[in-house]
Amino acid sequence: MPTINENFLKLEKNYLFINIAKKVNAFMAENPDAPLIRMGIGDVTLPIAPVCVEAMKKGADEMGVKETFRGYEDSGSGYDFLKKAIAGYYEKFGVSLELDEIRVNDGAKSDCGNIVDIFGDDNIVLITDPAYPVYVDSNKMNGRTVIYADSDESNGFAAMPNPEVHADLIYLCSPNNPTGSAYTRDQLKEWIAYAKANKAIIIFDAAYEAFITDPDVPHSIYEVEGAKECAIEMCSLSKTAGFTGMRCGYTIIPTALHVIASDGTDVSIAQIWGRRQGSKFNGVSYPVQCAAAAVFTEEGQKQIRKNIAYYQENAAIIAKTMEELGIEYTGGKNSPYIWLKCPNGMKSWEFFDYLLHEAAVVGTPGEGFGKNGEGWFRLTAFGDRDKTKEAMDRMKKLCEERLQLPVVYVPEGGVGGSEDYSCMSERVKEHGGQSCYFLNLSKCHATLHNDRFDFDEKALVNGVKVFTCAAVDLLMESTLDPAFLERDRLRKSGIPVKIAETERLLIRETIPSDIPDLYEIWNQGGMVRGTVPVLNTLDEETEFMEAYIRHAYLFYDFGLWTVIEKQSGQIIGQAGLFVSELLDDAVELGYLIGQSYRGKGYAQECGRAIFAYAEEVLDLEELHVLIDRTNDTSLHVAQKLGFEPYGQDQIHGAETAEDTEASLVHWHKMLT
Repeated sequence: MPTINENFLKLEKNYLFINIAKKVNAFMAENPDAPLIRMGIGDVTLPIAPVCVEAMKKGADEMGVKETFRGYEDSGSGYDFLKKAIAGYYEKFGVSLELDEIRVNDGAKSDCGNIVDIFGDDNIVLITDPAYPVYVDSNKMNGRTVIYADSDESNGFAAMPNPEVHADLIYLCSPNNPTGSAYTRDQLKEWIAYAKANKAIIIFDAAYEAFITDPDVPHSIYEVEGAKECAIEMCSLSKTAGFTGMRCGYTIIPTALHVIASDGTDVSIAQIWGRRQGSKFNGVSYPVQCAAAAVFTEEGQKQIRKNIAYYQENAAIIAKTMEELGIEYTGGKNSPYIWLKCPNGMKSWEFFDYLLHEAAVVGTPGEGFGKNGEGWFRLTAFGDRDKTKEAMDRMKKLCEERLQLPVVYVPEGGVGGSEDYSCMSERVKEHGGQSCYFLNLSKCHATLHNDRFDFDEKALVNGVKVFTCAAVDLLMESTLDPAFLERDRLRKSGIPVKIAETERLLIRETIPSDIPDLYEIWNQGGMVRGTVPVLNTLDEETEFMEAYIRHAYLFYDFGLWTVIEKQSGQIIGQAGLFVSELLDDAVELGYLIGQSYRGKGYAQECGRAIFAYAEEVLDLEELHVLIDRTNDTSLHVAQKLGFEPYGQDQIHGAETAEDTEASLVHWHKMLT
């Protein structure tokens, strides 16, 4: 009985795009008339350039005439007329190539997956995360050790090498799929230096080079000195010229690229790859190679640039929409992909399902590209112009009007009595809906599960309908504050509300990208964040603060806000209002300015601006502060702001001098 390569069993059961197809097919089966717009798989929609079509026709005609008929191509590496055309294209970038350094293939995906055949299974493979799944899967199929370089918000999704980490093979993709980021010359210099220091080989995927507009972003890694000694480059005509249905690309392996075998033999990578291809690959059809050669003609470049410009405009439309919605993203400039942060803290597949079911738009969940893709989402610009605009209109409507998914911070140990809600939530999600549970970040007590409160789905649906109708009637009878509605709209769109602006400072609601800077400031000491301690790690703090951002502002219409020094643009601290449990839910003022910015009167400036907001916008009549009686700086600020002792010079409820709370003074200020 034959055995199998059990490394295949370690892979995900289905390829990412197969999972997407299954979900889309299920949705269409339930909604056959849905106006579906596909922005997931990066497949082109414009027809092949006319000059390429004519060249392919001519090539096909030649195959029908005895004098010009062609059988097997001798080398299997591509006809010289195509290789010369490719070499001429590279000359535009200042790169000189020999014809035997170029090997024609049926698309970059094939060679990306197959190139590993010529390398030993003991090689350590470094892949940036997120990454095109083929890089990872093709190596795991052979049982190789795969390590990752993190691409994330901190580096603009363009991972850089860590000199303390060793790798033998390195996968780089620029412009990147899926994130749309692109490496500059200086960044590629660092990667080349790293590869040489490790005696490693870079496998450089340049499939999207035709979309580059930034002059500091190389079209080829060989534009950077030293790359020919350590890099293999792969490119595809699929996206460049719309060859997704024709299948043609090329791999470049410089003659200077050598390795030393275990017996000390000097081995040419180009030679050994040629041997592999000669055994396992019969080449690309003659008519397709004729069409490919036409791509690099003057007329061909003119025609395909027109198509590329079309997709670039689509990308600009998507990017503009993200900006209007206040959604973080990368790509869209040097790339046909837009890599966006899922709104309202949604997970990648969660947002995929939501966008599919609520807007009939298909994208690609970032989780499918690696752990750093979780919470992110890819949209492609390879669609029809009108459909791209329509998809963005749907997304705007969804984000501005309907996307209301509060995130809950649940204290360690849970909130108690949550079994009924958990069960209901899971059942709702199974049917494609969303569930919300409102918690005000305060202590929560509940009874244990009670069978009397069990439900069925039909009763739940009817109950929701009744509740919704009653809520609408109530709202129609009420006078709604337009300013509050506008703040609510901004928050749901992921746009921070501006609280106040002074001569030197900007105070606005906190956004997730603020959290690392704020965490560093909080850990400088000098203040406790209300009644909630600063958490032990940045990850824990991020989880809490992201929940806080999406919940507290919506629930209370205030909270702790980010303070920015206008001149430098730096985050210098946090200030704002919060409900104090120690003061029987009275509203307390809190402020913390980073150590390097203290002594400049910033805390007082923040306080006065917040007073105006609290009185004019929130209609508050009184504010309170609790300050450690040993904190002379904070006491001085409170005095300057006009706070006065509230009753006894200690916190309400302190019974003895030994009480922890007794070290806090309780002051207040009347606003009106």
